[in-house]
Amino acid sequence: MKRKMLFALGILLLVLLPLAISAATVVYTYRNSPIPAENHLAMVVITPPSTISESASAVNLFIADVGEQIEADPIVRFVLEQVPALDEFAYSRNIAAERRGTTSLVELSFVHPDAGVAETTVEVVARRLLDDAARGEFERTQFLLGRVTERLENAEAAIADFLRSKSVFDPDFEYRNAVDQVAQLNQQITTGEALLYGESYLAQLEAERDQIEAELPRLGEAMLTHQQLSTDLQLAQTAWQQATINYDRAEFDYRTVNNVENLITSREVNAFVDDTPRLQRTALAGVVALVLSLLIITPISNRLRQGNRKGRHKVGADDGLTIVVDTLESGERDTAARVSVFDRL
Repeated sequence: MKRKMLFALGILLLVLLPLAISAATVVYTYRNSPIPAENHLAMVVITPPSTISESASAVNLFIADVGEQIEADPIVRFVLEQVPALDEFAYSRNIAAERRGTTSLVELSFVHPDAGVAETTVEVVARRLLDDAARGEFERTQFLLGRVTERLENAEAAIADFLRSKSVFDPDFEYRNAVDQVAQLNQQITTGEALLYGESYLAQLEAERDQIEAELPRLGEAMLTHQQLSTDLQLAQTAWQQATINYDRAEFDYRTVNNVENLITSREVNAFVDDTPRLQRTALAGVVALVLSLLIITPISNRLRQGNRKGRHKVGADDGLTIVVDTLESGERDTAARVSVFDRL
């Protein structure tokens, strides 16, 4: 019984020993790892220019472009020129942009050991992003205004050409006037009023009516064409007015520095310590110590368990006889052990 207790205690120590070695390694590694330096997280929250923020699709496009633009070569070179204390690797690794929820706001952040460098960097990037967005929207609305202006001019020219080709000043009026004349002539003919002046006068009225009626299809077609051209002209005028408003607003966004200032809705700089590399080194050391401990102790444990197992093993053979000796708990042969002789196996 005493031997079994000692054996169990030995197994327990073999199990706990690797854990103890690993724990000691973790503590030692953590205490001797270099203490991480303090970093500063600078963040600004920006909103797109007014000409962009009114359109959900334009906002989504602006936010999607921000993530690519902050790492694009033009902005990287611009930032490095504006912040001489910054290197390209530190900038690319620590700059980040993220949309705030489902709003049109964008959180722009940068981490650096120097609080001043961190704050200056996000300010420079934010201003460049907003300036590029405002300039891009201005150029886009300028291009659209040019196209709408051309459309308006074409519509006005089509109206003038049509009126000249038809030798009319108002197709709508001429068609309605012809219809009224036919109605009046029909009334005079059907009521017999013309008979008072003789049959020749009646025939004259009918001939005049027939002539006007023959012109009605042409006048009607001209009226419909004129109406379509007039509708196109009105749509072009409306589009031109809206394009002019958008152009003026985009120009204001691009030209006004204070507007860019207002688009930076908040600023914040926080100090923090990043302990991740230190913890990673410590965890790795603990894992290595645990594996090495298991590799060393596992063979010893297996040897102890084999030595304690009861069983029979061959100690020799002579004249076709096999001699088997019982082993004891100590794992050693006993001179008084019972010897069994078996027939040929």
